Amino acid sequence: MALDYYKIFVEMGERHIELTKQQKTVEVELAKLTETIQHIFKMLTPAQQRKAQKVIERIEGPKGGLKQGVVMALRASSNDWLTPPQIRDYLKNIGFDFGTSGSGGLASIGTTLKRMVPEEVEAKTVNGGQMAYKLRGYSEITVGDTVLTFLEKLQNLGGTP
Repeated sequence: MALDYYKIFVEMGERHIELTKQQKTVEVELAKLTETIQHIFKMLTPAQQRKAQKVIERIEGPKGGLKQGVVMALRASSNDWLTPPQIRDYLKNIGFDFGTSGSGGLASIGTTLKRMVPEEVEAKTVNGGQMAYKLRGYSEITVGDTVLTFLEKLQNLGGTP
């Protein structure tokens, strides 16, 4: 009996789509969880921060460039269209360093986003004529259970992760 390579191809293609969706869901969840952990870390006492330093370094990973920061912001708000100022505010909140940029990174964010269209992000005009952006393939992904579980565990442990 001959192998039906086309059937195998179709099945593997379907599995690939399934795994890609799972991957995107995990990436969105990780972005939101990372943001929550970073905010909680800032609320710890200096002694607690020293204890948790290795954990936060592992979670934050190596410092990436602006494009990685923009992608992280878009993943954290996967169902929303974000404008460059909203992305800038997100990046400032998580401690992203824009260096000596006179515009607070806004011009660089806009340029980065324009380079990512249309392959990586979708763009549309929103109220007031401003451009807003969303990662391609990440719509309809909702996350929150892991973040809520983490916060509940944190609360049950008396503030210690």
